[in-house]
Formats: sequence, C-alpha cells, structure tokens
Amino acid sequence: MINYSYGNIAFLDGVCDLLKEVKKKFKIDKKNIYQTDDYPNKDIFKSDLISNKHSIVALDGNKVVGFICFEDDFLDYDFVSLEDKDNFIKTTNLPLTNTNSVSFSRLMVDPKYHKQGIGSNLFKKLENEIHGKYNVIMINPENNNVLKLYKDLGYKDCSSYKFVFGFFYLMYKYIE
Repeated sequence: MINYSYGNIAFLDGVCDLLKEVKKKFKIDKKNIYQTDDYPNKDIFKSDLISNKHSIVALDGNKVVGFICFEDDFLDYDFVSLEDKDNFIKTTNLPLTNTNSVSFSRLMVDPKYHKQGIGSNLFKKLENEIHGKYNVIMINPENNNVLKLYKDLGYKDCSSYKFVFGFFYLMYKYIE
C-alpha cells in the first residue's frame, strides 16, 4: 500500500535514489528531460524538503516511490530579467503575480510504480495545500507522457515559452 507524507529532510536520500531510477528510464527511452546531468541535485532536493518549498513523497514502506514539490516564488527565480518575467506573464495570458501563482515541479514516480495513480495522487494532495492560486506547470516537450495526466487532472494548455534553460510547454489550473 502506498502512503503519502509531507516531505522532510529524512527523505533526502530516498528522493535522490528515486531521481536515479527516473533518469535511468529516461535514458533507456532516449529522452533528455533535464537541462544538465547534475540537475536536479541533492542540494535542490534538500531545499525542496526543508525550506518554504512544499513537498510530498509517496512511500511504499520506507522506500520513496514518488515526489512532488511546489514553488511559490517561481516568478522571482526562473527568469533572467524583469523583461523576461514580463514576457512570460504576457505569453501565458493569465493575471499572474507573486501572490496568486505557484508552480508544481519535479514530479517523479519510480518507473516500477507507473500506472498506479501515484502521480495523480501526489498532484491532488499538493493541490489541497493551495487555494486561490494559479498553478503553472512547465513541461519539457520530450516528457510528453505527462501531458495526458495533466489534462486528466483538469490542467489546460496555456502556451509555450523559451527560457534560458530550454523550451517548455505551459499548462495551468486555477485552484479554488
């Protein structure tokens, strides 16, 4: 049985092990999802697990088999300039501000546990923590297998955007 828990530093090694499994699967599938070989890394996950970034893990016993987090400050950090941030907001055609938007990120499910509803459950549990905000998701085009999941969860196509770290599809949902 899969259990879900808020993330904390005790799960750091398990989340890093999960990333290795996910990267192996992407390599087998010849998909280049991550910008560099060292992204994301242990320091990023540590920050996800202990800072103001909220996270949830899926556990099979003591094994971390799923992970997701959200950033409530992504409009401050994912852009190289104020002009870049303004262009992004215009591209989305959404009334995004620092106070009404979040971005779920780093959704990972162990490939051995795919098709068991873990990704959907992680999303739903994290959505329960957010109210009155837009969730904007950035999707690497090579990770097209998640598009159906996001649409099934009520996310809508928004646009696409070329960040300094690559081109991404954008989807959104307003979480009441």
